[in-house]
Amino acid sequence: VRSPVIVLDFGRPLFGCPEMTLTAPAGAVVDLFYGNELFGEGAAARPAPDTAMHLGDRLITRAGRQTWQLSDTRQFRYLQIVVRAATAPVTLERVEFISLEYPAEACGAFACADPVLTRVWEAGVNTVCLHMEDTHVCDATRERRQYMAAQELRGGLRAIYAAYGDHALVEETLRTTKRLQRPDGSFDIYSGSTGQARGFPRLPYSLNSYSGFSLGTNQYWGYPLAVWDHYMRFGDHALLAQHYPAIERLREFYECFVNDGLLLNLPGMNFMDWASHSLRGANLCANAGYAA
Repeated sequence: VRSPVIVLDFGRPLFGCPEMTLTAPAGAVVDLFYGNELFGEGAAARPAPDTAMHLGDRLITRAGRQTWQLSDTRQFRYLQIVVRAATAPVTLERVEFISLEYPAEACGAFACADPVLTRVWEAGVNTVCLHMEDTHVCDATRERRQYMAAQELRGGLRAIYAAYGDHALVEETLRTTKRLQRPDGSFDIYSGSTGQARGFPRLPYSLNSYSGFSLGTNQYWGYPLAVWDHYMRFGDHALLAQHYPAIERLREFYECFVNDGLLLNLPGMNFMDWASHSLRGANLCANAGYAA
């Protein structure tokens, strides 16, 4: 006999704690699976061993009416519920979700005659919302860690400006980034756990502030450009003065690797978000950012 299955669509990806109220016999097994896409016939999640994501939880019921609430966070759009080993009917009365969101309302707007572009904007706003915590995190469906690599930092902060017009969160993110700077002017690439899965960080929560992970030496320029973006929008001289010493130290770090005006053979792992072209030598990505 097939176990009863129900898949719930919350309409958009969310981050927070699921909750459900049900009536069940003692010892019934209720499995919950989380995912952002549907695969096959009703499977809301697929294995992702390289991400260390929480894809499922299991509830062993007591007899009678009960409310189950997860005290930890999950990220998903689809929730699949499977009931197993029930000796009597299980009645699912209510399923809710406590969404954890940064306290800002979307104020940016965009619409055009092309419905695809309008939907892209809406999806972008939803994505930015998932990335806004007490700082700007990256990979909302994965490790939820603050990265300072160029595209994660600068692009994400620009999206916050466009969708939410918020600058307090951006300022805190820039301050946190500044604290990642090492004595030689380089940076730790992220603030968060040092846990490794298959050689790359994939733990979902930030557990400490120091990583020692040297990834993206060619992308440190995203930090001064993000500070510049903020200054050009808000004219905050105090914030500029706060970050200028760190930017000077970064400039001195890069000058150690300049040859004929170009950055050459930067140390560590040069990385441009899975770019397929070579990042060795005097590559374009690093030098375009350096020139900016």
